[in-house]
Amino acid sequence: MNSIEPQAPTDGKPVYTWDHSASNQVWLAKTARDEYGLATFYADAWSAPGWMKTNGRDDEGGYLVKNKVADYVDYLVEYVRAWSSEGISLAHIGIVNEPNVVKEYATMGLGNETTNSTVATAFDIIRPLRATLNLSTGISCCEAQGWSMARDLLEEVRPALDDLSVVTTHAYKGDPAAPDVPLNTTLPVWITENSPIMHRLNFSQVWHANSSENEGLVWANNLHTALVDGNVSAYLYWIGAGPSGQEAPLVWLADDGGYKVATTYWAMAHWGRFIRPGSRRVEVERSEAIKTSAYVNTDGSVVIQAINNADRNATIFLLAPDSRPRQARSITAWLTDNSHHLQNIGTSYPENGQALDAVLPPRSLTTFHVQYRWLKTDKQ
Repeated sequence: MNSIEPQAPTDGKPVYTWDHSASNQVWLAKTARDEYGLATFYADAWSAPGWMKTNGRDDEGGYLVKNKVADYVDYLVEYVRAWSSEGISLAHIGIVNEPNVVKEYATMGLGNETTNSTVATAFDIIRPLRATLNLSTGISCCEAQGWSMARDLLEEVRPALDDLSVVTTHAYKGDPAAPDVPLNTTLPVWITENSPIMHRLNFSQVWHANSSENEGLVWANNLHTALVDGNVSAYLYWIGAGPSGQEAPLVWLADDGGYKVATTYWAMAHWGRFIRPGSRRVEVERSEAIKTSAYVNTDGSVVIQAINNADRNATIFLLAPDSRPRQARSITAWLTDNSHHLQNIGTSYPENGQALDAVLPPRSLTTFHVQYRWLKTDKQ
């Protein structure tokens, strides 16, 4: 793995190496910030450098040796400083990646009551890291491979929860792999990795055919399940853009210099483009046939997501109630199905809070963006 401290100190002093690129992640972060307004940056270490671990390797699991905790804390703090030197402030930093599995990529286990007392627990790492880090950077944990594993890990790290800012997990494998009920925490919960890669499925531009894991409609349902059933507040896809179709990226960078967009991209875009940072989910009436959820943005606009998984049209009733001194001004609908990709299908203008009928095409995702206007009050 890329590391800012690949070798152990020879004279007791660490030697850090920062190449101002981090495999082009610095360029990507600055571009996202400067051209698209991205304000939140998160990093995860995946593993301590091999020389700090029981197996002497970055990969293949292993544990952080307890007497190397101070070295690892310094390593993580230096990484945050390196990014700060590039003008990027990390909102959160993770201490480990998929500690419940042993893989050929960078992974590291966390000690618990069943492991040798010479290896570090999450608490051993998190408490001194919190004391050393600038308070503007939070600590995330623990990037389990799936939801059920995250539930188990959460109990193991519970003594350190007060020092965490975010609980992180993946949704690849487990029983279940995806959220079924919220995790037992009041902290924000993020799914920081998921994709069809575990199913060995390639890039696809099919929205719906046979409910394969690389189809867009499946991912619309995945997002709904995570945010509604799991109370997840952020969802990151692996991989956003890349040259290998076998990794099922949202955007496939082709050999000829062009690119192709997967239908999973459009599913993610329905949430990401309209449900903005700082929004909150609100309850809506639910039905068996249609999956619906609603979110209030910080600007006061309301976003309603409606998924029709049936093979026929479905009708829902949209009621955007007045909330004086605000009144619903417009409702704009955006549709993705086998024939449309996040297409604007029209704007309605409700009068005095009237309900509007909305038809949902078969096997579709429709986003309704409700804008409000301010009313004059009796005192004005």
